[in-house]
Amino acid sequence: MANKDHGPRVGSDPELFVQDAEGNTVPICGKIGGTKEHPLIIDHLVEANYGAERRRLRRPEDVEGNYAIQEDNVMLEFNTPAYKESSQFVDSISKMLAVLSDHVLPRHNLTLKFEASHSFKADELVKYPQAFTIGCSPDLNAYAEGTRERQPFNATHFGNNRFCGGHIHVQYNHASVPRHIFVQFMDVMVELPFMRYDKQKLRRMFYGQPGIYREKPYGIEYRTPSNFWLNRVFRERHLMQMVDNVLYLARTANDNPEELKRIYAEIDWADVQAAIRGEDAKMADEIIDHARHKVGLYVCPPATR
Repeated sequence: MANKDHGPRVGSDPELFVQDAEGNTVPICGKIGGTKEHPLIIDHLVEANYGAERRRLRRPEDVEGNYAIQEDNVMLEFNTPAYKESSQFVDSISKMLAVLSDHVLPRHNLTLKFEASHSFKADELVKYPQAFTIGCSPDLNAYAEGTRERQPFNATHFGNNRFCGGHIHVQYNHASVPRHIFVQFMDVMVELPFMRYDKQKLRRMFYGQPGIYREKPYGIEYRTPSNFWLNRVFRERHLMQMVDNVLYLARTANDNPEELKRIYAEIDWADVQAAIRGEDAKMADEIIDHARHKVGLYVCPPATR
């Protein structure tokens, strides 16, 4: 995302496992190419199947970035452009998943596997040095006092377990609302309303903690959620609501930061953290109900199955 303005825009770089023809989850290593430093741009594949996106948009400047894929540890990671409208974001996710499923992975007899955690066999990992490369820059904790940088993880902490995130990138005016405050609101707008869907298993102990983020020149990368929102049922029923929440938050940060300051003082942030750590959907519902009806925060009601 270029830093031309304050958007707001929403982009993503989620991760997925892949499985072979027998249904075994396998490392992506050496199969599709692309790295964090040099992702494989696949705009041409998306355009070949769906047309030139920017020429169809009413305001082509509303979108920034590219469709891209890469190997991240043993997972497949993809990037979508960043958009000003939730419908465009949702559409981009559907396009990317379709292109992966229909054009990229069949060349290698692979399919997508939608889960947040997987335990590989040791002999599956030792073949690939990249399976032991964890993280490209430090995670930050929005709730930490003083330094926000978290103790970095390494492969020893994870054993044979690997985890898929559903990272969300947000462009907004971070000079008006500090990044760590914005990320705490992301916990309320993204994680709590959809807690029933985001059951992370072991990932919650590491990357799924409340308020995990990275700073970006344009705003933040929110890293707490798993890839639960890539699931087809969730995408069709709830993903647009989730992105609407994020865009509302970013617009408010840009245009009315004093309103967020008022709301911030009326939310019990210890409860927010407890609900996420415990994956407590009932507690999450109560926090959202309070935020909506007592505090005046525009956030969609909790999602039910």
